[in-house]
Amino acid sequence: MPVAPCFDPATGASGGAAPAGGGASLFGVAPTVIDLTDGGWTLLDPDGLIDTTFGTNGVTFSGGYNTVQWAGLPIGSQNYNWAAAGEHRAPRWYKNFDIDGNGVETGMIQVYQSIMESDLTVSDFNQQVVCGVARDAASTVLSEVDGNGGYFAKMAAGGPAYGTWQYSSQTSSINNNSVKGYCTIQRGALVIGSGVYVSVDGAGVRTADGSRNANIITAAGSEPQHLMVGFGIRSNADTIPAGAQQRIKLSYIAFTPAG
Repeated sequence: MPVAPCFDPATGASGGAAPAGGGASLFGVAPTVIDLTDGGWTLLDPDGLIDTTFGTNGVTFSGGYNTVQWAGLPIGSQNYNWAAAGEHRAPRWYKNFDIDGNGVETGMIQVYQSIMESDLTVSDFNQQVVCGVARDAASTVLSEVDGNGGYFAKMAAGGPAYGTWQYSSQTSSINNNSVKGYCTIQRGALVIGSGVYVSVDGAGVRTADGSRNANIITAAGSEPQHLMVGFGIRSNADTIPAGAQQRIKLSYIAFTPAG
């Protein structure tokens, strides 16, 4: 089946970028680097957990890394764990997502790949990051967010885990040698589909891989409308000290198959 690139990541023009001369790419479309300070992202932080006096609305961007600083979370809850079945009250940055320039289309199949690379020297608490797409990232209601994508988690004194986040659950693999995680999801046709992931070491060699099916049917017109990056706690009881940080590189590729 042929593939239609969604946009030129450099100019925003429809139809995709011209073939690149080198580096990581998919059908000539280079990954789009996520810079949460570039003015295109909106922060939703229902309970004021992010220190918005830090950087630009709580985040800085340098050397490809987004650094987020927390005001603190004294009491943990499933509401701040993206892989739990509570409310989605954890902070997230989001922006509008129109994969092919034709608006939200019922039944349109979409493919999204996230690339995540955490700075493991910043390990202030039992942390979690999700990077993917959502039907409505501006909501705190689980069934309205309808999110999935890439997943990263790490205990303060533990090894990194990369994997896939699906709605209110995740599958991931802990490996001390993992430095980067790739996750590809497919959704559309009124379903939050599934995700597959591979994590690699510094030489680009596989350290782990796996998959997870969301098994969630959505309503008509509910294809993803937002790109989303969510930050939170690894487990429901985890807490976050004031001034704690998370630091991670993020990028993505998105397209819709033609035909």
